Amino acid sequence: MKFSTYCALGAIAVTLASCGPDTPTDPAPITPPENVTSEMVPGADAVDGVSIGDAEPTQSAAAETAGCTSVDANGFCGVEFGMTAEEAKASFEGTLYGEATEPSCYSLRANENNYDRAFMIYEGTVQRVDVLDPDVKLGEIGIGNTLEEAEAAFEETSRSPNKYDFDAEDLTVTLDDGAKAVFESDADGTIIGWRVGIEPAVDFVEGCG
Repeated sequence: MKFSTYCALGAIAVTLASCGPDTPTDPAPITPPENVTSEMVPGADAVDGVSIGDAEPTQSAAAETAGCTSVDANGFCGVEFGMTAEEAKASFEGTLYGEATEPSCYSLRANENNYDRAFMIYEGTVQRVDVLDPDVKLGEIGIGNTLEEAEAAFEETSRSPNKYDFDAEDLTVTLDDGAKAVFESDADGTIIGWRVGIEPAVDFVEGCG
């Protein structure tokens, strides 16, 4: 590694060390390590001796590492709806990241650097899981499938206009035990994100916002 790169990394470390108590504990998503390229680190071809462009992902989602790729009406990867945050952390087959920045609603993430698999804690309990990871499915349905495929896979479904994209629709699926799934699509009817949970949190269009 070139001297200039060490200097840059040192400056970042000093900046982080100087952050005060007002630094958010549950930050907005940032670029995951697996997406970092050498162009993002001027003058550097490697970090700690590992080629940036050729490196294998160093922080894949903990749920993927544990083999968790299936959500059901009860929850995901050992975490069941209705658990407290502490119970979720203890039950999850991996590490959950995030703290209660807003006591009434916040997220616990399966990956430290993104929200591809995230549990919503609402009023003290896990009430939903949000999925942006194409490897995670509800039955056989997930990101990349169409709403038509989802309708064929589940018995009780209904469509509604997307709140922000007037050319797109959402598909709500009624599941067992009072749970339901909501699949969001693009204008072509392809699923781009989805969530499973219990009311009221599963109905929040803006998440905790």
